[in-house]
Order: sequence, then structure tokens, then C-alpha cells
Amino acid sequence: METTDRIAIRPAVMYIDRTVRHKYVLKSILQIENPDKQTFHIAPLPQVIIPKGMASESLLVDILLDKYVYHLPFYRITQKYKELGVVLSDYTLGDWFTTVCTRLRPLYDKLREKIMSSDYIQFDESTLPVIDNEKHRAVKGYVWSVRDAVCGDVYFHYDMGSRSGETARKLIGGYRGTIQTDGYEVYETYENAPGKRMIGCWAHARCKFVEAMDENKKHASEALV
Repeated sequence: METTDRIAIRPAVMYIDRTVRHKYVLKSILQIENPDKQTFHIAPLPQVIIPKGMASESLLVDILLDKYVYHLPFYRITQKYKELGVVLSDYTLGDWFTTVCTRLRPLYDKLREKIMSSDYIQFDESTLPVIDNEKHRAVKGYVWSVRDAVCGDVYFHYDMGSRSGETARKLIGGYRGTIQTDGYEVYETYENAPGKRMIGCWAHARCKFVEAMDENKKHASEALV
């Protein structure tokens, strides 16, 4: 016997997840003996993320994965679902997305609290394209990443795309410990601040020597060894 193995795929399938609850009615004699007793009995519905909503937990997870892991806009997600036989609007997905994020906020707050209790954290701001509704185009915004340098946990902070000193103050104003950053000038405010120990980033410093290779390869190479 000879076997040949190939990688195959089963396309995703959307289906109706139906919950059936049996309803019981008390016999007449029991109602006569105890008129205040509830006539109908039915099991409660399982707890759901969106009460009375038609989106199951599996669908909500799929939306979040597409949005955050694969960076798909809502119109692409709705197109994917349309090809699977289900028509949903961008606004519906947006409402579901907002509701789930609100429900997950306590977990985000606990993660942030845990990271900010570390003795050593790292900060960086990364560019992020943000849709400007007035200009009808994408503009450059920023999202802040805060990392616990001890255990590696990370949380992200978005402040309407801002990279301002005020946003930095909200994030690290009350922090006490070691803060590692790049050379962005807003961090200079916290040099010698009580309870804070500001340190630089060797990776960012190395980039300068890489850039200097074009001007002075000999000396720049010595620094990069």
C-alpha cells in the first residue's frame, strides 16, 4: 500500500446555533391549590455577551481576531460573511465590536494595573493610519505600547492618535520605577523626576550607527561589532 499526503482545507461554515428550552405548564389542580405559583416553568437562557443579540460568542471572537490579528476593516469582514451566505452591515459589526470591547475592559484594566506595578517597564509609540472623517483619508496617528520588561506582558494605549506629552503624562505620570524609552523629547521631562529612573534603548542607539555606515563605514562598523 502506498499513501500520499497533501495539505487540504475545509472552508469556514456559518450556521445557526439553536438553544431549545422546554416549557412546562402546571396542572389545573396545582394552580387551584396555589394560585400565586408561577404557571409556566422554563429554563433560563445561558449567559451571553450580547443579551437578545443574534451573534454567538464564536462569531464575536472571529470578528475580533479579524480586526486585531489580521487587521481587516469591517467592510472586508462583512464581505467574507456575505460569501458564506450571511449578509451583515458594517454598522452592525461596529456595534457588536464596541459591546465586546466594553465587556473586555475589566481584563484590560487588570493587565494594565499588573504591568504598571512592575519595577521595570518599556515605552514606545508606533505609527498607525487613522481615518480622518473630515479629510476623508487616512492620517498618521500613534498607538502607545507599554511592556513589562521583567515578564514580557504588553498592553496598548490609544489616545485619538496622539503622541503628545499630555498622553505620556497620563501613562507614566504616577509610575515609580525604571522606564526605558527611545530618544523622543517628551520623555526628557521625567529625567531626574522623583521615583523615576529613565534609561535609553540600545536598539535605537544602534540604528544611528547603522545610518552612519554610509558616511563612515570604518568607525560605524566598530560600534556595531
